[in-house]
Amino acid sequence: MKKGWCVRLVHAVLLGGLAVATAAPPVRAAEPARHAAFDRLKTLVGSWDGVADFGKEKVTVTLSIKTISRGTALMETLTFTGESEMVTVYHPVGDQVMLTHYCSSNTQPRMRTDSIPKDVRELFFKFLDATNMMNSTVTAMHNLKVVFLSPTQFRQEWYPQDSASQPVVITYRRK
Repeated sequence: MKKGWCVRLVHAVLLGGLAVATAAPPVRAAEPARHAAFDRLKTLVGSWDGVADFGKEKVTVTLSIKTISRGTALMETLTFTGESEMVTVYHPVGDQVMLTHYCSSNTQPRMRTDSIPKDVRELFFKFLDATNMMNSTVTAMHNLKVVFLSPTQFRQEWYPQDSASQPVVITYRRK
C-alpha cells in the first residue's frame, strides 16, 4: 500500500515538473502598428484653448488630449466654460479610425472614418451607432470633421443629428 502511494507521488511530481518545464514563456504585447491618420491625431496630444461657435453664441472651451493604453488610443477631454466634461476616445480599426463620444446629454455616439488620404489634412468621422438613444427627442452628434490647420492650431466641426442644424465649430490654439 505504501509503495503504490509513493510511486503515484513520484509520478505526480515528475509530471508536474515536466508541465512547468514545457510551459511557454510569457508573450510580450505587440507594439502598436503605424497608422497615418491615427499618428496625425497623436500630434494633437497636449492642452488647448478654444472658442466654440454655436452660430449666435460663442463659448470658450478647454481641451486636453493624451495617449492611453500604451499609445493604442487617444482620450480627449473637452470642457465648455461652466459645464461638465465630455470625453471622446479615438482608436485605429484596420485602416480606419473610430471614436466614441461620451456626451453630456448621456448619449454615446460612435463614429468611424471612411477612406483616409495619404496626406492627412482632415479627417471626417461618420455616425455608426449610439447608445442611450431611447426616443426621438434625444439628440446626439452624428459626424465630426477634424481639420489640421498648423502645429499650433486645429478645428473640430461637430454635426448634430438634425441635418438642418448648423455644426458647432470649435477652433483650438495650443497652450
